[in-house]
Order: sequence, then C-alpha cells, then structure tokens
Amino acid sequence: MNLQKWQNRKYEFFRSRVERLLIPYFLLELLFWPIWSVRGMFLPRVGTELPPIEALGGILGGNSVDLPLVALWFLPCFFLAENIFLWLFPADQALGIRSVLTALFLSALGYQLGCMEHLPWGLDIALFAQGFILTGRWLRAKGLENLSGIWSLFLPLFLLAAQSHVNDYFNMAARMYGSYPLLAYAAAIGGSILLMRIMQLLVHDATSDAHGCASVAGFK
Repeated sequence: MNLQKWQNRKYEFFRSRVERLLIPYFLLELLFWPIWSVRGMFLPRVGTELPPIEALGGILGGNSVDLPLVALWFLPCFFLAENIFLWLFPADQALGIRSVLTALFLSALGYQLGCMEHLPWGLDIALFAQGFILTGRWLRAKGLENLSGIWSLFLPLFLLAAQSHVNDYFNMAARMYGSYPLLAYAAAIGGSILLMRIMQLLVHDATSDAHGCASVAGFK
C-alpha cells in the first residue's frame, strides 16, 4: 500500500477499496451461493458447505468459518486492515516507538478478540495484521535489499523452523495461532520477508540477464 499516494486522498482510497474488494467479494459469493445451495439439495455435503440460510448469513458476516466452500473472507478483511492502517499510521508520521507500540497493541487486541469471537469481516484478523503492515511500511522505507542475509534469509528460516517444530498449527483464517502466538507472529513476518527477498533476488537476476543479453546483442 503506497501511503504517500493516498495520504491526502483517504476517502478516495476507501471508495477504491469498496470497488476492488467489497463489490467483487459480494458478487462472487452471491453468485456461488445458489449453486452450492442447489448442490446441497441433491448431493452429499462436502467441506465447509452450509445450509442456504446459514451460508447467506456467513456471506454477510464475511468470516471464513461461516462461509460456504468458496470462501473469499480475506477480501473484506483486507478492506478493513488497509483502511485502519491508513487512518492510524499516516505517511507523514515518523516510524517511531509510538507507531510500534500502537501496532503491537492492535495486534494483541485482535488476537484476544479472535480467541473469544470471530468478528464480522474478520475485524479481529484485520487488527491482528496491523503489525504485518507496519513491518511492510518499514521495509519499504528502509529498502529490503539493504537488509543483510542474516535478517532477510537466515533469521526468517530459523523462525520458520522453530514455528514448525515448537509451535502448534498456525492458521490465521481459523484464528489458530498455536501455543506461542508471538512465535507464530514472528515466523509469519519472517516468512513474508524471506519470500519477498527471494522474489526480489529472482527478479534482479532475471533483469540482469536481460540487460546482459541486450548488451551482447548491441555489441554484435
């Protein structure tokens, strides 16, 4: 999310996310709702398929556990997460201890709420994810390529290994964070950094190869 671009256009950002996230979510879910409802009348139920009325309520509520088989719960969750972040962490605000504490508080609040109740549109997950988005903003400002191999490759690998061996199953959609939520949180951020760094290296190598081929062709 480009904060600079949307800094003084928050309402325009809100409208754009309604068009790009909420409208596709409701159109697709409501399209599949009668299909799965009819299917459930004649064929055995599968997966997380629900009775028609419950499924319709799940579509309006936007929670993964209350949706039919085609669950696009993450679209309204993204909508809430991005808008919360844009309003609470403006681009002209320095990334200081206050921002970090605010993100940590919101993440802890989202975790606690999610343990008690799955809120509509994944609001508890949207709060839980604020630390992820703040980390992404920090990486954007610092430049992922400026991180050493220890921080962008080896530490994330260690965190992922520790998560898989020490912690229990981690599934954000189902609000399952294992016995050590902080480890799950750190491993998820580390895994995101690792994936972004690997993709960055691959794109850089591909670009370098393309420039090299172009240079050779020009020389010939």
